[in-house]
Amino acid sequence: MRRILCLVLLLALAGCESRFNPFNWFSGRDEPLPSAEATPDPITLDRRPMIARVDTLQLETTRGGLILIAYGTAPTPGYWASALLIENRGLPRDGVLTYQFRVARPPEGSVPPGAQPVRITAATLVENRQLAGVSQIVVRSQSQAISVRP
Repeated sequence: MRRILCLVLLLALAGCESRFNPFNWFSGRDEPLPSAEATPDPITLDRRPMIARVDTLQLETTRGGLILIAYGTAPTPGYWASALLIENRGLPRDGVLTYQFRVARPPEGSVPPGAQPVRITAATLVENRQLAGVSQIVVRSQSQAISVRP
């Protein structure tokens, strides 16, 4: 009889969302979810510097939105891992969506003396939902910023 009573009690608790439910003991449901304000902005965690100069921007239309392509100038060969990182957590400010053109530096000592500047390309998808209310897209570099209208 005791076994049946324990089994019925265990099954009754299994349907509950209480902390007494043994199935919830290791689920971590009591931990609060991180808020958007508590999570750091990915752009602040990225250690890559901005490219020296952004030269031109190009927009290509796709079914899901626009492909933003940026062409920039790095001071020497060897820069790699280029990316367009969106500012303000992807939200437009006053109708302007802003990106930073970032690149990774070449390894120390890998660039020959007298090396000439090189052209670097980075691209990203700007989804249709991000374009709502956007009148201008800006890409920033170390020395300046240029814009394009979607």
